[in-house]
Amino acid sequence: MSREIDAHWHAFDPDRFRYVWGPIPAAASAAVGPDRIAIEGGVVVEDACDETAWLLSLGQSSGVLAVVGASVSDAPTAGKRYTVQSLKDWEPVRARLTQDQVGVTELLLNSTMMDGWSTVEQCGSSVVVDHLIAPPDRWSDPETAGWKSLVDCLGTRTLVNVKVSGRGIADSIGRREIRPFVDYVIDVISPDRLILGSNWPLCNEATYYDAWARAVESLIRAGLSDEQIHAVSGGNAARVYGIGDPA
Repeated sequence: MSREIDAHWHAFDPDRFRYVWGPIPAAASAAVGPDRIAIEGGVVVEDACDETAWLLSLGQSSGVLAVVGASVSDAPTAGKRYTVQSLKDWEPVRARLTQDQVGVTELLLNSTMMDGWSTVEQCGSSVVVDHLIAPPDRWSDPETAGWKSLVDCLGTRTLVNVKVSGRGIADSIGRREIRPFVDYVIDVISPDRLILGSNWPLCNEATYYDAWARAVESLIRAGLSDEQIHAVSGGNAARVYGIGDPA
């Protein structure tokens, strides 16, 4: 059965929570879940460290199929998310993975953070790396070599999945700058470890959700079988996040 799951949503309530990265953009003020797209639902990624209970309360009536909580949250979520922007940021990730914690370990990192992947190599649970591993703006940029090295490193780790998501993807879809990065990840990581996520509603700062969905679909359709497309569009997300069959 084909399943379409958006594996990267956000939900905001600025009257109730304080968000560490500043004011919420006006485009992000919509209710949970884009209502114009025929998808099964989404995986909501927590932004404020104390909003987990609220996100879990939204439930499937709001289209929420799973919640990825902040790293400091103790709530029973499908996974925990860590931001890795320096070498010291690997320490809590290493602690989590070596304790055999249940659930997905989700990472937001850039291509300079290759040190520390020995920990990921030893883990026994699924890892998801967000936002196409933060590629540079253009394939011709000097930073692309480092990005490709990290993708090659991840390609050998069978429990690591990569999420095709993020505002950068929405920003560059119309300029075709993202295609070589997506193609490279498909070739190295393989379609059975790729997960689609829109970063909704923040993607609305660059394009409307339905335009994003059509453009990303065109990116992943090239060279993939119907079975692989179904996996990338939702089957992989259901498996990784433990999302059961729809009622």
